[in-house]
Amino acid sequence: MKLPKESRDEKARKIARDDDKYAAHTDEQTGDYRVRTSRAQDIAARILCALAAVVLWLYVMSIDSPDWEKTFTGVLVNIENEAQLANDYGMSVISGYDNTVSVTVKGKKSDIDQYTSADISAFVDLIGVTAADRHSLEVKADAPAGMTVLDISPNTISVYTDQLETKIVPVDVNLHYTMESTIGLGIPETNIDVVTVSGPAGVLESIEFARAELDLGQVTTSMTQRVPLKLVDENGDEVTNRYVKSNVTDVLVQVPVYMYKDIPVVVNFKYGYLNAENARVVVTPSVITVRGDPLVLAAVHEYRALEIDETRITGDFSQRLKVTLPDNLVNVDSIENLTVEVTHIGTATSTLATPSSRIQVKLPEDKSYEFLDSVFSFTIRGPEDQIANFRATHMQISVDLTAYADVVGIVTVPVTIKPASSAYADRVYAIGSYQIQVRLS
Repeated sequence: MKLPKESRDEKARKIARDDDKYAAHTDEQTGDYRVRTSRAQDIAARILCALAAVVLWLYVMSIDSPDWEKTFTGVLVNIENEAQLANDYGMSVISGYDNTVSVTVKGKKSDIDQYTSADISAFVDLIGVTAADRHSLEVKADAPAGMTVLDISPNTISVYTDQLETKIVPVDVNLHYTMESTIGLGIPETNIDVVTVSGPAGVLESIEFARAELDLGQVTTSMTQRVPLKLVDENGDEVTNRYVKSNVTDVLVQVPVYMYKDIPVVVNFKYGYLNAENARVVVTPSVITVRGDPLVLAAVHEYRALEIDETRITGDFSQRLKVTLPDNLVNVDSIENLTVEVTHIGTATSTLATPSSRIQVKLPEDKSYEFLDSVFSFTIRGPEDQIANFRATHMQISVDLTAYADVVGIVTVPVTIKPASSAYADRVYAIGSYQIQVRLS
């Protein structure tokens, strides 16, 4: 309904008077200037103050209230007094060590928020357990200072105990590898043969070996490696139980890697006077089969049975020798001896004599000499078609007396004999060793 004009004017004047009531004015008594607010502003301010008080109260309660609750999950349950159970009753825990619980605590939020489940301690006590069986034990918990434990869920866990025993099991090596067909593996060797394990009787029954798993990769040579041991059952599956103990935890494994090789038996000549043209050498057996590490055998090309000094052989030669291989090689056929036979081909010997005065002498200063024998004889070997016409003058004979500068009297000195012409240097040679007596003054 529309108001008369006079009513509307009266209402506007009333609102103006109310606004004037809250408008700024000067106090008549004090003369102070004051700002008056409207009624709506006053109500809004009161509401804001109330809201601020509520927010402040909630903040304070969330930070400092001692009644804040929180549940920590996945708290591991420890088992206490295991050592006493073993000492007093000869028993061990076989299961129950992997249980977790949820723990609810109360305290200040600011304190509780500093911690995680790892900071909460949950445990069961074996005191009172006296028999091998399944036991339902009460779970207890401790919280850091400033917090109170309200609830534990579940509040009991099952712990199984069994008699504590010992068992000796053999060490077993399991190898994984690849290798060429020419290479073989020997039997792995370990520094220990058995391991003593202790723990619950029921668990020990399933343990068959202390196994060393070794991955060799591509096998090329022998190797030695320290390998951890794991306890396994008859199927090779690992037996894991924290209450099973071993007296050793690792083992030193030596894996011999080998290959076979036929190596020829050779005979060497000291000076090279004999060769395939003027001598036939027969070695029986001519080949020895050996076994050894591939890297070692790679450097082995022959077995040197003998070095022959041609100047010591007056005729055909035969000798029986003992086979001696290096320690890192195995004589596969167990050949203990071999025979070396040398037969001269197309050569002959000749014994020659020459006056001692022909001997060339290297003499120290202020020294004189005299040979006690006037004739010197020696034997040479060379090609048959040449040696028949050889004379003593074709050979150079000499002695060196420089080492006897301080000697006075008779001495026996070595004599050197060689062809006078280089054309015969590798074809004609003296057989044997020679000496001559000299009087020095």
